[in-house]
Amino acid sequence: MRYGVFGQISNQLDIPTLAFWVFALFFVGLVGWLQRESKREGYPLRASPFNTELIEGFPPQPVGTLTYRLNEGGTTEAPHFYKQAPTRARPLHRFDGTPFYPLGNPLLAGIGPGSWVMRKEGVALTERGEKLLEPLRVMEGWSILRQDADPRGMAVFDWRWNAVGHVADLWIDRGIKIIRMLEVELHGGAGRVLVPLLHTEIREKQRKVRVTSLWAHQFADVPMPASPDEITAPEEERLNAYYSAGFFYRADPMTFPQTESTS
Repeated sequence: MRYGVFGQISNQLDIPTLAFWVFALFFVGLVGWLQRESKREGYPLRASPFNTELIEGFPPQPVGTLTYRLNEGGTTEAPHFYKQAPTRARPLHRFDGTPFYPLGNPLLAGIGPGSWVMRKEGVALTERGEKLLEPLRVMEGWSILRQDADPRGMAVFDWRWNAVGHVADLWIDRGIKIIRMLEVELHGGAGRVLVPLLHTEIREKQRKVRVTSLWAHQFADVPMPASPDEITAPEEERLNAYYSAGFFYRADPMTFPQTESTS
């Protein structure tokens, strides 16, 4: 059988076959490179709290570091080794996979839904270099649309409808232009706390806000930012972790208040 010259290199190899193998080898190499680059953070893995063995897997970690320019200025390197967030817990048993039991206030234990990461210190910024989260009182030219509910002044309750305070101000996400947090003035001059909007239920007609993850007595321990008008990335992490843990533990006897009065 005779073959045409075009498209044929030999009786066993033609251009489509060669193109397929070039693509297949390139694709396998790309997957391997991406998998290796993905190990610039988080590796080597630690087997368990009771085992000091480090797990690297295949392919091995990349050699050397890469330097990235940050939008807010400066650079960062990968891999980098930040300190881990502290935890207040102990393992129930001495074997891998055992659950951890919180010590003290479970909402501050730093485990499970209440865990958080040590994000870089500093305030999160938008692409334009403005602060991402700020209270409405310091944002000139910003206001709530008339057709939207304005939570300011609404009464605030815990998840069992015990009164805790009222909404004093709103914290706005400048990047996507939404309310991210409510600033709540607590009863009895106990100060102010921030409440993530995702952990609230707003009843506009009744002028009430229900915080769905906390008991009234737990507002006293809400982690607050050092500055009244800004919040750093680690402070936001701890704040969100507190409410997430509250939602998880709210029906646990260890978090029940000594007395409960319904309003």
